[in-house]
Amino acid sequence: MANLDSYSTPQRMGSLLAAMIAAAVCGAPSRGAEYDVVVYGGTSAAVTAAVEVARMGKSVVIVSPDRRLGGLTSNGLGWTDIGNRDAIGGLSREFYNRVYDHYLDDSAWDLESRQAYINRSSLDPDTNREMMFTFEPKIAEGVFNAMAAEHNIPVVAGRLDRETGVARAGKTIQSIRTLEGQTFSAPAFIDATYEGDLMAAAGVSYTIGREANSKYNETLNGIQTARAVKNQLPCCIDPYNTPGDASSGLLPGVNPDAGGPDGAGDKRLQAYNYRMVLTNNPANRTPVPQPTGYDEKDYEILFRAIEAGQSNRFFKFSPMPNNKTDSNNDSGASTDFIGGNYTLETGVNFAEADYDTREEMLQAHRDYQQGFVWTLQNHPRVPASIRNSMDDWGLPLDEFVDNGHWPDQIYVREGRRMVGDFVITESHVNQEQGFEQSDSIGMGGYAMDSHNVQYHVSASGYVVAEGDVQVNPAQGPYPISYRAIVPKQSEVQNLLVPVAVSSSHIAFGSLRMEPVFMSLGQAAGVAAVAVGEHGVSAQDMPYAMLRSRLVRQDAVLGVDYVSADPGVLLNFGAVVADNANSPGHALGGAPGVVWNLMTGDANGGLVDSLGASVNLTVDLGKSLPGQQSIDWDADGFSVISQGTATNFGVYSGNASSALFVDDGKSSSVDLGVRLSGLAEGVYDVFLSAKNTNTSASEGFNVYGLVVDSSSEATDYEQAAPHSLAHDTTSAWRHGSSTIAQTFKVETGQDVVLVVEGLSDGELRGFINTLEIVKLAGSLSADINGDGLIDVADFTILQSNFLSNVPVGLQGDANSDGRVDHRDFYFWRSAYVSAGGDLALLDSLNVPEPAAAAYALAAMLIRGTVLARPAPRD
Repeated sequence: MANLDSYSTPQRMGSLLAAMIAAAVCGAPSRGAEYDVVVYGGTSAAVTAAVEVARMGKSVVIVSPDRRLGGLTSNGLGWTDIGNRDAIGGLSREFYNRVYDHYLDDSAWDLESRQAYINRSSLDPDTNREMMFTFEPKIAEGVFNAMAAEHNIPVVAGRLDRETGVARAGKTIQSIRTLEGQTFSAPAFIDATYEGDLMAAAGVSYTIGREANSKYNETLNGIQTARAVKNQLPCCIDPYNTPGDASSGLLPGVNPDAGGPDGAGDKRLQAYNYRMVLTNNPANRTPVPQPTGYDEKDYEILFRAIEAGQSNRFFKFSPMPNNKTDSNNDSGASTDFIGGNYTLETGVNFAEADYDTREEMLQAHRDYQQGFVWTLQNHPRVPASIRNSMDDWGLPLDEFVDNGHWPDQIYVREGRRMVGDFVITESHVNQEQGFEQSDSIGMGGYAMDSHNVQYHVSASGYVVAEGDVQVNPAQGPYPISYRAIVPKQSEVQNLLVPVAVSSSHIAFGSLRMEPVFMSLGQAAGVAAVAVGEHGVSAQDMPYAMLRSRLVRQDAVLGVDYVSADPGVLLNFGAVVADNANSPGHALGGAPGVVWNLMTGDANGGLVDSLGASVNLTVDLGKSLPGQQSIDWDADGFSVISQGTATNFGVYSGNASSALFVDDGKSSSVDLGVRLSGLAEGVYDVFLSAKNTNTSASEGFNVYGLVVDSSSEATDYEQAAPHSLAHDTTSAWRHGSSTIAQTFKVETGQDVVLVVEGLSDGELRGFINTLEIVKLAGSLSADINGDGLIDVADFTILQSNFLSNVPVGLQGDANSDGRVDHRDFYFWRSAYVSAGGDLALLDSLNVPEPAAAAYALAAMLIRGTVLARPAPRD
């Protein structure tokens, strides 16, 4: 991890980001830059998405319309809304680990001691998890900058040309162009903005505001007057400019009524504010300024709230390190600029507004919020007791030094929300029966939380706030479906949307937390790589491919999963006492019911974990001393085609615990394992090394290659090694002793693994267990593999419809182990794109989507239409 000391001053952090932007601009062509993935946005999700892409070995760029990386997390939201700490994993957890590490250093505490902060903070530090959820904005920014810099991710400043800046070919985005004139192309794109700008510009369906409860059978959506009891105004505030005189007109920002009954939908947005950072340290403080054009009439509701008895909760003082705060909204008269982000009469709202209008709204919010604090500190209508209690607080001199010590990013609690084929609703958040989400890419856990959206006159004739809802998920943390971050199949097929996700207003109130955005950003990065690497649409992505990568990166998914492919499990001894502890099972792979024991007592042949025979052979080989080439015909070695008491040229150890080369105690040869007979597809291979019979620690390099089946000796000198460690712990499966690699195998190819010891000795090549799990088939609509996408493929779909089949075979085009309507849509899209005519087939208009399973099964086929597919890569 990079040392954050070098990022601990705003000037140096700004210089780092400026350098990154300059390097990207100067080091690449200004137009037509090509990457594997383009991420648009500067939020925390943008960073985690890009880092995940980079860690998967792909090229990525962040095109950011924002001055700072990290979104709200680096712009004042330092008191993290968590929900459940154990639901945070992957890169999201890594971010909070890095913050924790930073504050372990005494040099991080320049304005107060670590212990003094611990004494006044109820949230941090979390020493058990080694995470810290409160932090200064400049430190958060430094962490994000470091994560990008460590992976050489270019960050290019630019705002999307939302009118004509998205170039599409059919359902695919080809490139995006900024207003600054730069163009970026890629096989896959990620919209990581709060507003959903790229999504909307690409023609993806979205919504604004609150749906009616009836839309998704919810109870907390739409207008909410009865539930708006928290963050409410004190009773009995007169709504008129001249109290008691209706002819004087309503106070600014007050509506005559709620606009409809409870549960009715509208286009209002919940209120925004800035997560204000304050300090009471005189050495690091500057006064909150009175904004230009200040008008005390804008604060009449505040004055009347005070007159009605409000004496506190004007905003929060959530503690941050070094005598700072995260000061958020705390009541009905607080820092939320209620109604300031939309105008119903003109149809203008912040999310859809053009850039100039947004800037006007941002300035209005800044003026309102700074004027709110100035009023509390200075206005004569505010009692002296309140003025005095507020007087010590100002803006920290060491934060946001290039923006008047004020955050750049406003809290966009809700902008556009995508409307995909799947929409997360209140029922999913509550995990109601029938609404379970099995394709999890992360966890939510915060309350379904909406801030107020308007002031209006109540039935009693007083001013009240409306819209505040705070209801916890009924069963605690809940899984978030991958389908929530992909557009409709019929719209755009190479775009991931991890922030403006497909959800209802009230469900988004729970989803919209920064740790969640980081998790969804990471998942979007995984999916974007797969879109480009395998040529599959985001909608047709096999979930197993996503899950495999996410879980091995320590993501928390919160739902049990058994791979559709049972997997082949090879145990070279008696180390595995509990099949459920197999690496494949732990990483969301095979259930591990049956093992092929390669030493000691044996089964009659190689089978999968459910006991079915498999067409797989395992060839053993070794290198010559000091060379990096495996001889598959090495003396004494042979092919393993069945479980047997194997001890030919390999050594099984005193406890029959492992497989390694028997070339003497000073062996300097490497062990090769060749897997043949694998059908075309994508596979995870898990390899473990743990010798419980020695106290010595060992280190290994593991090389993974895909080779032609007809090839002889395998050279691995040019392959990139992965580190594997055997240590002396009692647990046989732990992070360093297990390797998981993903291989794409074509017809006529084998997978080769080579284990190379880092020191000479009998543990030179060493394997406990080897597991092979199929994640996906060929991911092609050419189901019968004849080079055509035609009706012959469809007949296979029809004959196996609603059947469980081997992954990627017998019509399972999307590789989920079942032939259903999703496979039909996969085939249909490719068939039409390749020139096929659906009109020549009877009854091919399949209902969307549930009834499709039954309508498709009854289809009659007439005519034959041939369409040649695009060549496979």
